[in-house]
Amino acid sequence: MNKILVDAFTFEVARAMDGKASGQVRGDLDGKLEQRRLVAIILALRALGLVTAEEDYDAIFFCFSEAAKELRGDVSDERLWELAKHKICFRLTRQEMLRALKLAKKYSATLDQAALKESWSVVGAIIDLILIGDVRLMGPEFESGLIVEDLARSTAATKQFAWYSLGQDAKKGLRVVDLAEPEVINGYHRFPITSAISALECGREFVAYHGISRPA
Repeated sequence: MNKILVDAFTFEVARAMDGKASGQVRGDLDGKLEQRRLVAIILALRALGLVTAEEDYDAIFFCFSEAAKELRGDVSDERLWELAKHKICFRLTRQEMLRALKLAKKYSATLDQAALKESWSVVGAIIDLILIGDVRLMGPEFESGLIVEDLARSTAATKQFAWYSLGQDAKKGLRVVDLAEPEVINGYHRFPITSAISALECGREFVAYHGISRPA
């Protein structure tokens, strides 16, 4: 079994590129085909020099490189930890990994370079907001995007949250949706979308953390 860890920002770019390639973004990462595609895109990003990889005894950790997003200035260890602490884990069998490697070669040659550049530009802007302390990353969203705490608008009494999403096409711009403080539903956190118009546009009333939700 191959264990692969990837940072939240690379994961978001991979999901955006997968949505563009497959015509839709799905949140069911238990689906073997979707896992294979996303891992293949991450491997293709590494081949393109946009992602670095480090191996330890039981996993490979992928993280965005300076070619994807240059971190300017003196970045504190606390800020660097905030960028890297949210990781998504994939587990693939040897055969699934071989298929992902084969697919990665195709993606390396066929990924839409303009869309890829735009995706990293948008994600890079979010990283900049984290580094200057305007937002704090809460974690990846289940279907797409990142959930953040808007520190610039939060007060001691009330926290402000937002959902940043590339959706299926970064060229359409970053979707920013305000969220209410999380509600506990069936023991898990769900962030209500505050605007009825935004909820209608998104086709959903809540957003949630990716993977196993944070229990109350």
